[in-house]
Amino acid sequence: MKKHLVTTIVLAMLVILSVPTAISKAQELISLQEAISIAQGLYPNTEVVKTELVQSAQTPYYIIGLSNGKSVYINATTKEIIQITTTQALSVGGLAAPPLNVVPPAAPVVPPAAGTGAFISYEQALQAVQSRFPGAQPLDVKLERKGRKHGYATVWNFKLNNGYEVEVNAANGTIFEIKPMRRWPYTIDPANAAISQAQAEQIASSNFGGSAVFSRLKQLGRQDGYALVWEVTLNNGYRVEVNATTGAIVKVRGL
Repeated sequence: MKKHLVTTIVLAMLVILSVPTAISKAQELISLQEAISIAQGLYPNTEVVKTELVQSAQTPYYIIGLSNGKSVYINATTKEIIQITTTQALSVGGLAAPPLNVVPPAAPVVPPAAGTGAFISYEQALQAVQSRFPGAQPLDVKLERKGRKHGYATVWNFKLNNGYEVEVNAANGTIFEIKPMRRWPYTIDPANAAISQAQAEQIASSNFGGSAVFSRLKQLGRQDGYALVWEVTLNNGYRVEVNATTGAIVKVRGL
């Protein structure tokens, strides 16, 4: 009986001693330098102007403030990006846009040089399309990733003024799929927009990198107040909606 009691006490002590170790490992924080590297990996050629470690009871996180006005919130245990905010107004062509609070899509694509790197350029994809449909012009263009059924291939998607939708494999320039368009993109007179196409493209590229390859003016639905927005397609995979009245970024999509 005495021997059994001693064994029980020893086992209980071992369990108690092991608990703090497990907790400390689960809550081990990444270093400040690691957090800075993650933030500057998103925005190269920026300087760190502010750092802060917030010891939240649920999720401790770093705030890394950068010289481009971005503040990157990074989970201090998992290295995940929680959110990215812009703390200063943008100034584009003399037009001040309101402060942003935008979370870019996860895993942003690094823009390659034309014809090299991750995918072919917009110009090369358009050339492949027009070799099949000479003279056809795009009404809408986006760079998107297909689903598992198609091996998660990245494609340039063109909706053309001849009624066809053409997808070009962004890895090698081959035609991926051709099909009739189900719905034609509508067009709106740019004169109805206070923000010009050039201003919208500059706002999009200054916030998410890359260069604009295609833009169109469209009107949102009733739940968004029928607002006019410029939908800007960037060559790094982002599609950015810029309010055509205020210059604010409304929505961001990525690959």
